[in-house]
Amino acid sequence: MSSQYALIKDGLQEIVQNLSQINEDSGGERLNEVSDKLTLEQFNLVVMGQFKRGKSTLINALLGAEILPTAIVPLTSIVTIIRYGKESKAEVRYLNDNKEDIQLSDIPKFVTEKENPKNKLGVKDVEVFYPSDYLKNGVRIIDTPGVGSVFKHNTDVAYAYLPYVDAGIFIVTPDPPLGEAEHRFLKEVREHANKFFFVLNKTDLVDEKDLAESIALTDDLLRKTLEKPVNLYPVSAKFALTGKLQGDSEKLTRSGVLTFERDLTDFLHCEKGKTFLHSVISSLLKYIADETMACKLEQEAARLTVEELKSNITSFEKYAKTTIKDRDRQGFILDGHINKLQQGLDEDLAALKKEDLPVLLGKLDKVFSQKTALNPSSHELEKEMENYVFEEIKTIFIAFRKNETEKIAAALEEIYLDEYWDGCFNITLLRIAGDGSSGE
Repeated sequence: MSSQYALIKDGLQEIVQNLSQINEDSGGERLNEVSDKLTLEQFNLVVMGQFKRGKSTLINALLGAEILPTAIVPLTSIVTIIRYGKESKAEVRYLNDNKEDIQLSDIPKFVTEKENPKNKLGVKDVEVFYPSDYLKNGVRIIDTPGVGSVFKHNTDVAYAYLPYVDAGIFIVTPDPPLGEAEHRFLKEVREHANKFFFVLNKTDLVDEKDLAESIALTDDLLRKTLEKPVNLYPVSAKFALTGKLQGDSEKLTRSGVLTFERDLTDFLHCEKGKTFLHSVISSLLKYIADETMACKLEQEAARLTVEELKSNITSFEKYAKTTIKDRDRQGFILDGHINKLQQGLDEDLAALKKEDLPVLLGKLDKVFSQKTALNPSSHELEKEMENYVFEEIKTIFIAFRKNETEKIAAALEEIYLDEYWDGCFNITLLRIAGDGSSGE
């Protein structure tokens, strides 16, 4: 640690203490968080992006272990914080400040939408302790829920965590490409941090030609959104994790993750301190700006008459009631969308059975006849037929899964955008109504 770093860090801690003394009545929790961050030197490396981009799989690949749950449907609903520990363990922290030690295998019960829908368990976050070199010197890798899914509360959690980002790993995929929900989220993210790694995941799902086109398109979209050049890392987190777990160096190399890991390690060794201090300074500047605005609002309120205050309170209560009704309406609509998606999936499965099962049975009869003529041994024939059936079913379902994933992703983004613009429209109407009433 350089003397200059220590000097700036101590100076920032002194500023925090002075601000706490100046403003003892408000903002204490925010200042305490900054003070703890400086004391513990906690560096938040936050993994973010749209749902189903493979965030949890990439984290598992970096750690070389299957720690976080992964699946075909939108999963992560609770923030998971992974920090260094000599022994692997996990702790659930609840919204009521209670804590509970759990096994790593029990993590899905608390962080997934399937087993903890809408966070009915009241979980604040889950903290995982794991002995990885990436996690040394205060680094915390944080898995956030994906934005843009039909589960709006997951998107809300992802947005709420933005103030805690010191550096980010933003994940996209070749198919589908960068969507509107990601554009909006990325514009919000860049206001909170200035260091990002952009990862193009799931490269194993496209051929070389499509991958090259996807890299060019994604790079162009990111550059236009951020208004500056970006460094895009094409990887297959799936291949990287499998390569590490199986000791397959060829698959690990093919995954493309080694270049990303090299640059990430260089950043953590050489630039983390500077980025950390910049993040703390930004947090303090935001705090000062918020407190200044609050002070101005108090001064303005003090100048209002009792009648004006009552009118403003009435307008606010009207807005709050309308917002609650709108929330309930959107919840009802989203439940209907989910049921419709489930029904569509069931119909597609039924169609798959109807269309592909006769074809598969026909293939089995043909192959069985051919193999019986060549090798009448029942034991060998049984084994060969089992392998053939397994590979055929696997091929059918890989194609089906890819097609359904694309359909669901497109449908969910359309639902998300419809609800987003409906909300914007309702807010605009309320503002117009408010402006009109204030002028009477």
